Amino acid sequence: MSPELPKLLALDDLTFVEVHRLLRSSLEKWSTDPKLTTALLKALATKKEPQLASLVLQSMAFSSLEVNGFHCSAVISSFAGHQWPESLQVLEDYCLDSISVNAALKACEKAGKWQVACHLLTLVDVNVIGYNTCISVCGKTSQWSTAQELWQHMHEYKIQPDQMSYNSLMWAYSRGSEWSKATSLLQDVVSSQLKADDFGYLAVLTAISTDGQWQQALALLKEMPKPSLEALNACITACERGNAWPWAVGLLSTMRDFTLQPDLVSFNATISACRRTWPLAIHLMEVVDQESLGLDAVTFSSAIDGAGWQETLQLLGWMHFKRLPPNAVCFGAAINSAAANRWRESIALLLEMAVKRLAANVICYNAAITACVMNEWDKALALWTHMTSVHGRCTPTLSTYSALIRSCSEGGRWQEALEFFQQLQQEQLRPNLVALSALCTACEKSAQWQLAVHFLEEIVMADLSCDIIAFNATISACEKASEWNMALAVLQQIVESQLEPNQTTFNALVSACDRAVRLGV
Repeated sequence: MSPELPKLLALDDLTFVEVHRLLRSSLEKWSTDPKLTTALLKALATKKEPQLASLVLQSMAFSSLEVNGFHCSAVISSFAGHQWPESLQVLEDYCLDSISVNAALKACEKAGKWQVACHLLTLVDVNVIGYNTCISVCGKTSQWSTAQELWQHMHEYKIQPDQMSYNSLMWAYSRGSEWSKATSLLQDVVSSQLKADDFGYLAVLTAISTDGQWQQALALLKEMPKPSLEALNACITACERGNAWPWAVGLLSTMRDFTLQPDLVSFNATISACRRTWPLAIHLMEVVDQESLGLDAVTFSSAIDGAGWQETLQLLGWMHFKRLPPNAVCFGAAINSAAANRWRESIALLLEMAVKRLAANVICYNAAITACVMNEWDKALALWTHMTSVHGRCTPTLSTYSALIRSCSEGGRWQEALEFFQQLQQEQLRPNLVALSALCTACEKSAQWQLAVHFLEEIVMADLSCDIIAFNATISACEKASEWNMALAVLQQIVESQLEPNQTTFNALVSACDRAVRLGV
């Protein structure tokens, strides 16, 4: 241990004068052996004493001692993540070389400052370590394209990538949901002299799981000599998102074959995969409870997500018994399970969230508005007002507008439905089949046949997989306006769309023609 360290740590007055006075006798030794200074500065960095380390550097510079990259690197490593500007100041004041820049790049990585890191690369010729750090910070901040450019620069400057280079870029692709690029890069590692490690495999598996590509995840798992728990969990997540629950259960049951003990993450992902298979999900929850893994809000929200209303009540009761307060995700899943016409229950759950001071997100509001679709359009509008005016923090989504348009359509409020459609367009959202079909229905109820035809044309032009309902609503709108020729034109569109007209279609057509005959049109 440096003899100066305890004396520095014992100082009450951390000023340049006090530090320089204490180090005066040591400075002469340091001039002949700079490693002594490096050892002290590293010790101060380990103790997380950036102020003392900086004052030591000042004392060296004041005494005209050489300050090299190792000294600066030690001081920079003592700074916390939010102190990255101080790291840059050290470079500016004392030493700018590849060693000190690498340390500053690490500081930028901690702070997520990818633009600053990329700028530092232009100041000096850095080695593979510097590029790896810069690629890593770009990956952590979802700048995968910039990370890819840095990778290309390495090849241009003939800097040989190492294992960490490949892993950093694979994680950058993974966080950017670019699973195909991550997979291709992993194959490059396998075919090179480098050996793919667990960290690289996990990066690709994480990317694949995010996209629900469970077949690719299972194929990749077979390539791993000994899969880790994290790799198996990622595969289970891929199966969950790809709706392949039997494979998720199979992976969970084979974990012990790899001498691995499933953790709560393993069970939660499997329960989520089995959310449409209620008895199995409950069985897995009982196993978690028996093995004392600690049922948590994630476990319950995963099970509630696929449960019916009665099952949801049972799960909420179980949470109450466990003295586990539901979080916003649990409430969102519960509101969604109540959505089938249970508008009172949905609103009650929203109110309970307010009582518990939990912020309802847009998913909660969307589910509650959907519950009001059939007969409670005024409640849906009230929820919309609360969501956008009172709650404020929720940004409406396409699902929000679609549910509101449906609600207004069912309530015969075609003008309000049109207003929400206009807002949807102002938000630059692309209308879906639910919204456009509901608009056709709203126009049918108010005999707005021109608008009905317009929205039907939008469905056809957008190449949406339309069902017979929108066509029937448009024919009915034409029937009410005695537009029998337009009704027949819509029938022709049905035939061209390879849909099968039903009894409702023909009834509306007959009625349109009959009305036209009676009116002498």
